Amino acid sequence: MNTIHDDCPHPVPPIAYLRWKENWFWLFIDPVNNVQGMAHFSYEPIFNHARVACAVNIAGKIHQYGNEMVFPENFAYATEIGDDKLKVIFKEPQSRFELHLMTDALTLAIDYTKRAPLFDYEACDLANPDRPAFMKLAGLDTNMPYSHAQQALNMTGTLKTASSATVTLSGVGYRDHSMGMRCDNLTDKHTWTFHLFQEHTFGVINLFSLNRPGLESVAGYVHDKAGTRAMREVNIQYIGDGPEGMPATVRFDLQDVYGKSYTIISDIEKRLGHVPLSVEAPDGKCVYQITENFCQSTLVQTGETACALVEIGYSSKK
Repeated sequence: MNTIHDDCPHPVPPIAYLRWKENWFWLFIDPVNNVQGMAHFSYEPIFNHARVACAVNIAGKIHQYGNEMVFPENFAYATEIGDDKLKVIFKEPQSRFELHLMTDALTLAIDYTKRAPLFDYEACDLANPDRPAFMKLAGLDTNMPYSHAQQALNMTGTLKTASSATVTLSGVGYRDHSMGMRCDNLTDKHTWTFHLFQEHTFGVINLFSLNRPGLESVAGYVHDKAGTRAMREVNIQYIGDGPEGMPATVRFDLQDVYGKSYTIISDIEKRLGHVPLSVEAPDGKCVYQITENFCQSTLVQTGETACALVEIGYSSKK
């Protein structure tokens, strides 16, 4: 169960000396200014390092920053993560956060505020005890402690490049925070997505692993005025050929624990923008390709449209 200090870094347990990892992922979309981006923070004590990265797409031009540093001494319950150029500050538990990036090419400052409650993916495991949990594949079924939570956010901020005036940003954001045993190099393919409609918030995941070929793990949730609930059915279809090896559209057929159905269509063909997400491999080569597709989604049942992210990843090891 998340408490008021669980947005912040946690004490490292003894089992960390396996492939323990704590991750934060922050995204932002401003459709009016045509700005999208992500920031990723990954801490691995067994390797005595932390990696940070940020990619910002400004009207089709991608700016990237990345760094690797020594695992910090004062990690547990720090109110700030990152390095001297890219950082996140935890301002108010589960409600307010700041993201800052300052390089020679780009200055970015974002204020995140709560749009929907934090969702703990443990609820999906409890609602679907007859199905393989996400960490059964991602964590090699080690039965070690694991936490995975996400939250829809509102976003405001400022952006300035070396060649442009300051732009005021406004739009939506999302955050993902996970902690536990991870075997990223054994992932075959996955979809990770959020859809921020005016009346509905959705988060959906599927995952296939190289060590359990053909076995799919799925999870998801919906939040609306009735409250938050886990999904019982998740079916994700890639349709047609889109840009740079992506599908043209992605269709999500979902059913919550009460039997209510939802169909979401995401337009990758006409995506607002995209940025890469680099994932490390033991030999230093990138063997897992990930693309963050910022796009528009439609909820078929209501006709609502929304800003969305459809993250698509696949292994190049096969």
